[in-house]
Amino acid sequence: MSRIVDVRVEELTKENFREFGEILDSDLAKPDAEECDFRFYYDLVEADYGGDPVAISVVTSKLQDDLYGNSLENHFRTPEFLAPLDGTIYVILTKTDPSDSRKPDLSTVKAFEVKPGQGILLKSGTWHRCPLSEGKSVKTLCLVRKGTPEDNITYYLEDSYGIRFRAVR
Repeated sequence: MSRIVDVRVEELTKENFREFGEILDSDLAKPDAEECDFRFYYDLVEADYGGDPVAISVVTSKLQDDLYGNSLENHFRTPEFLAPLDGTIYVILTKTDPSDSRKPDLSTVKAFEVKPGQGILLKSGTWHRCPLSEGKSVKTLCLVRKGTPEDNITYYLEDSYGIRFRAVR
């Protein structure tokens, strides 16, 4: 049986998320244009996908008894943008091991809550497990470089480390 490692969920702020990427939160920005029926927030984050086409996708979280992360994946060739569409998601993140660029550094694990209307842009090379949700399945908008699934590296935590991460509030 694997050991469960609880990871305290942190508030999503620019400062505490900086090491993993950028956040998108229109509530923190001034609109670039506003009329009686809309507000427009332009260029809240920029991602360089290296000139490759961007795959716009949706990920639907599956309900589970708790906010467990059973694996970590990494995209070394692309950032990843995630924005929950119909609920709150939780993400578990780690940096890359400085001594082995193909493995996660489990000592850097953090968890964040991402609410509807917010988004996160993960830097290339950020190990992640997401989206996790509780109470209901949540659809999350996902943008990556086209072809990314073929380049994924995935570590199954129980098989590789004998642990599972659990996001706790």
